[in-house]
Amino acid sequence: MAPITSYINLSPRMAVPIKTYVNRKEIQKNISKLTMHQTTLNLSRVMRITLSNKDLRRLYQDIKPILLSILLEYSPDHIRSISKPTSSGKCRIPLTTDDWECYLEITVGEIEELRQYLRYEVLGHNLSQPWLLIKDAVFKREEMADPLLAEEEDSKSSIIKYRNPQIIPIPLSIYVHATTK
Repeated sequence: MAPITSYINLSPRMAVPIKTYVNRKEIQKNISKLTMHQTTLNLSRVMRITLSNKDLRRLYQDIKPILLSILLEYSPDHIRSISKPTSSGKCRIPLTTDDWECYLEITVGEIEELRQYLRYEVLGHNLSQPWLLIKDAVFKREEMADPLLAEEEDSKSSIIKYRNPQIIPIPLSIYVHATTK
């Protein structure tokens, strides 16, 4: 199962990569329980199950409050109490909403490291790498000294500013195994 990589903003200047895995076997079991008009997954001839962009946005929108609480607020002891340990030493934290059943696999150390990046961002430091540039275009009219020329020739200047959100180099792994819509 190949992941779908997306980015979610955790703060106005910080984004984190999310690798979303769709558990094909579990989804196929759950699809049989739904009627065809309720399914949001696309089935191809080779039984490859993917999520559309619309479904990914809806998934991230639904789990974002839970995810932010886990990543920013919960203590390490509370994270360990709500998660199941895996053989690789990661915590499997459930992210269940009304529409989605999924879980996050991450270590407590990675959560602490992610929190460090966000603390440094609040202090004004930039520790992560700027990989993504977003272009803001601002158009301004140049004021001409001669108002007669300004009416005949309408000249504009453009100023392009780049915002540089920082990408935190700690990818989150989310495994989707059921959907109800």
